[in-house]
Amino acid sequence: MQEIDEKKKSLTQSQNAVNLAVAVEDFYGAYMNLLSASDLAKDIASMTLSVDETKEYEDLANKLEDDAKAILPKLKINSEEANKLVHRKKPKGFDKFVGEERLKDYLTKSVIKPWKEHNLASRTKSAILLYGPEGVSKTVLVQSLIQELNATGYFIEPIRNFSPYSETTKEKMKSLFKLAEEKDNVVFYFTKPNAFFPNGKKDESHDTFKIFYKLLKKEIKRVRKLNKNILFIASSAAPDKMNPKMFAKGLFDDLLRVHHPDRYTRKGLMEERLAGVEFEDKETIDKLVPITHGYISKEVSRLCRRIKHTASLYAKDGKDAIITKEMIDRIMMDLGPMDDIEFKKNVDAFEASLSKDISIINDNHD
Repeated sequence: MQEIDEKKKSLTQSQNAVNLAVAVEDFYGAYMNLLSASDLAKDIASMTLSVDETKEYEDLANKLEDDAKAILPKLKINSEEANKLVHRKKPKGFDKFVGEERLKDYLTKSVIKPWKEHNLASRTKSAILLYGPEGVSKTVLVQSLIQELNATGYFIEPIRNFSPYSETTKEKMKSLFKLAEEKDNVVFYFTKPNAFFPNGKKDESHDTFKIFYKLLKKEIKRVRKLNKNILFIASSAAPDKMNPKMFAKGLFDDLLRVHHPDRYTRKGLMEERLAGVEFEDKETIDKLVPITHGYISKEVSRLCRRIKHTASLYAKDGKDAIITKEMIDRIMMDLGPMDDIEFKKNVDAFEASLSKDISIINDNHD
């Protein structure tokens, strides 16, 4: 009975996500959630004891599948390509996210705990900005957080969801916020906030900023007064290029800096992604940790993929090859850390310009 109730709850959340996606013409998001909802309806139909309820959920599953097929022309991809999208790797739970322990601890105390207890009084922040260089898993961290909250996560991308200079943008955002307020348990994630909140000259982009600034300011203040689980998150690799008004007190004033993975994180990532790979030197991963200093998460992942590919490439009799020091040396010749001197300089200047009452969670201890 408990499992059925949980699936029904997940089904409702998937249907809510479909409504949110359709509201802003995100047909990809609507398609994915319709397929997920259809699968859940089928599961429920197979588990119920009531004949009437079984038929009800079988009919619902068929309807959801038909709705998904109706969206395909708007996606401009065929059924075969669309079905492949369903098998994308799902994000892991928050506790499985490797690294950034201080940030995770902070988010657990300030967001996850009060969210699950529905105690908004203890959650002082409703809008959070993650910032750090490209490829340090900011989006993966947010995906893991959304899964931990068991929330409907809505990824708002200006290029895919909106035309930044469109007259309809304001109405789309209004309808999106209204739906979220009705449904509750929603996380808004702005993946490219620089397009929404540009720090440029007074041109068309400045007008776009004014639209979003007024809408978000009003919405965030309203959310804080309501007993609603609604959270706003943005992530940026160039916070210095965002309009400084967005960091005013009461808006995105909770800033969390995501760094290059430290030595403990790099080791954890390699142990996780190289599980099953056999090394001639059992201490290979320990030796890779110091020489990958400065690598972003994406580069650590690329290194792991290259090692696994090498093991497969030299396989014999159906068994992967043992990775030797010479193989590692050849792989490392092609890889190197990202040069982020300019990023550090810009971010240091950005942090120095912020008001003293804005909190920055900054964790780097390599």
